[in-house]
Amino acid sequence: MEGSKILGIIIIIALILSVAVVGYNSVTKVTENDEKISQTTEILDESDLNETLSQSENTTPTVNLNINQKLGGVHIEFADNVSTVYNITSNNDQNNTTEVTTNQSEDHLDINVESEKSDNTIILSNKYNYNITCNMVSGGFDVDLNNNSNVDEINVNVTAGGVNINFNGGKLNTLNSMITTGGLNIKGMPTGETVVNSEIEVGGLNLQIDQAIADIFSDIEVGGINPGDYQHTGTNEYKGNAFDSSENKLIIHNSIRLGGVNTQSF
Repeated sequence: MEGSKILGIIIIIALILSVAVVGYNSVTKVTENDEKISQTTEILDESDLNETLSQSENTTPTVNLNINQKLGGVHIEFADNVSTVYNITSNNDQNNTTEVTTNQSEDHLDINVESEKSDNTIILSNKYNYNITCNMVSGGFDVDLNNNSNVDEINVNVTAGGVNINFNGGKLNTLNSMITTGGLNIKGMPTGETVVNSEIEVGGLNLQIDQAIADIFSDIEVGGINPGDYQHTGTNEYKGNAFDSSENKLIIHNSIRLGGVNTQSF
């Protein structure tokens, strides 16, 4: 058992490095001398929305962001006091492009981002409610939940790479994450209650949250958990010592075939 736990911790360290690498890739900037890279920007202004969506008084419109990308990085953040719905900056090499399309209905807007190999930075207005879906073969997916953003659901599927979720004043109701090889990194402090459903084949889950406010249900076939301030309260359950008293909570259902869970800051 101790050997399995050590193996799990080693894999955790590897996944943290992988998250750091893909995080760097997701925010890589184009230099003036890099002639092989082209930068494009797609902007949707509020004035381009149909009247029903942009001026609804009874409900906050919903925006569905759908990302399909083979290689590279995606960084998402939220802006306050802007007149744009989105601002998408894409760094592509000469043989690839990023295509952005939209579709509007009476109560929601669909944004579709398609890339082969790209580093995409997506800045969204915090005026809307969001559902975000990302399918990626290899790379990094990074979301900064800042500026009182409201996200109902994030669904992310990564074959090889890392997923980084930063709670930074925004609210997320549900995160569904599927990773074949790599890691899920969660940091900051959630607003209200967030449910995380995570499936990882090889890799691990790393929590860098401000307080021990998570209740973790983790099924690990081979590996272990570094519990820190979390008490082993059931067969697969580890509860933080601040979970019951906190208004802000993480409820995590995690399945790992080979790897581990870390709850301590390094």
